[in-house]
Amino acid sequence: MTGAVAALRAKQQPEIVQVNGDSIANSNLSDKELFIGLRPEHLQIAENPKDKQLTMKVTLTESLGADLLVYGTLSDSNQQMTLRVEGHVVVEDGASLPLTIDTKNIHLFDRETEKRIES
Repeated sequence: MTGAVAALRAKQQPEIVQVNGDSIANSNLSDKELFIGLRPEHLQIAENPKDKQLTMKVTLTESLGADLLVYGTLSDSNQQMTLRVEGHVVVEDGASLPLTIDTKNIHLFDRETEKRIES
């Protein structure tokens, strides 16, 4: 998933990006407009809906045997995203899934150049 930083309630300060309250330090930010990248395996279905950081509206699921790919959009935008879960998890098309993010695995990109910003 790649998404606008604003979609994750992020704000940028000099050398720090905050995503849902977690700070990501990076000395290469310098007033750049950013977007984030997340791998499907770094999103999880929230065990407790109160812990959710995002909500995904499911549009399609694809069983790969050991894994299930869940395709959808952020509930408050048309930003497409993909979630990978274990194959035994049941997810219905049209469902709204509360998700959490492993913020240690967020990748930052320069919106203008689309190049990854090294930490």
